[in-house]
Amino acid sequence: MGRALKTSFANLQATELLPTLRARGLSPWRISVHAHHNALPPMITVLGIQVGSMLGGALFVENIFSIQGLGALIVQSVALRDYTLIEAVALLIAVIFIVVL
Repeated sequence: MGRALKTSFANLQATELLPTLRARGLSPWRISVHAHHNALPPMITVLGIQVGSMLGGALFVENIFSIQGLGALIVQSVALRDYTLIEAVALLIAVIFIVVL
């Protein structure tokens, strides 16, 4: 995430935004606030991808270490062919992706 933030700031410095803000007479603090607001969308995208990876990894970790959680619930519902629960969990994961991305 740090690398994505650094890249966002580098791309932001290549644009006309920061010199324009300096020319308008904004304080360094306000320029920093504007820069952070413009650098956030790529960070949210990276965060969404990482959340999805963590949910996918939870399935394997919970199954291997016998921990009860969302991953174990998915494995159990697949084994029992509980299609309603599988659809509900898939919908929950899709909503999380949509909200974060």
